[in-house]
Amino acid sequence: LNGDISSNPGPESCTVCRKMVAKNHRAVCCNSCSPRIHIKCGGISPKECKRLQASETASWICPPCLDEIKQLPFADVSEIDSSYSSCSDTDQTLNENEDHNNTWTSFDTLVKMHRRNVKIGHINANSIAGFKFHEIK
Repeated sequence: LNGDISSNPGPESCTVCRKMVAKNHRAVCCNSCSPRIHIKCGGISPKECKRLQASETASWICPPCLDEIKQLPFADVSEIDSSYSSCSDTDQTLNENEDHNNTWTSFDTLVKMHRRNVKIGHINANSIAGFKFHEIK
């Protein structure tokens, strides 16, 4: 054929393990590359899988796509990988999220106390050549 139509499409394969993803397998779709991925390969619990499938607004990015995004010089993946990281990273991710929440809680308190004197500036420090935000924080 012309290359745009498969003569025998068959089931999709998981982008992580390259095995078939059958209709009866628990799998999720990546918002970046679209193929279905086994929940075990994506590091997702059955409970999270049900939540993702039930939600129309929830999004998820597979580990291979996430690795590519992390390699970008301007990438801030703190929001992307916080909920669906692998089991080994769960404790570290929870601590990072707790620190992030504490930072914004203190910021919100300051804003409430000095409502009329708040001035905000935004600098994209991640794009400065050779520096990362955590180095200049």
